[in-house]
Amino acid sequence: SAMLPGLGQVYNGDYWKIPIFYGGFIVTGYFISSNNTQFKRYKNLYYLSSDPENSDYQNINPETMKYYMDSYRRLRDYSILAGVLVYALNIIDANVFAHLQDFDVSDDLSASFAPGVVMPLNPNFAYNMNPAVGFRLNIKF
Repeated sequence: SAMLPGLGQVYNGDYWKIPIFYGGFIVTGYFISSNNTQFKRYKNLYYLSSDPENSDYQNINPETMKYYMDSYRRLRDYSILAGVLVYALNIIDANVFAHLQDFDVSDDLSASFAPGVVMPLNPNFAYNMNPAVGFRLNIKF
């Protein structure tokens, strides 16, 4: 799944997850492209409006163009981060479900409660050399 996103889900038999991950990749790719286009646009307008020799763009405020340029750069960077997160979730999902494939989910869940005798592990470290009486709980899952 790290080399080809979705291949781990195919291996695990979770085919329904593949469109979700590829949809996430497509959406983040769209936002990266869109925000990068707007960033380049406002970057160009900022440089044109900052040039005192260019009289065509003197009515555009350079501070406003710099604000929009910085905003779209930040949004582009967040979109790249979202794409990395979708990729990481793809790998984590495939890895976790591959490890849980052989997990036993049988109906045999039982517990038994019985009296028990506890023998001291080492008589040298025990104050009482006699065995202790108590209860024993066995859990089977």
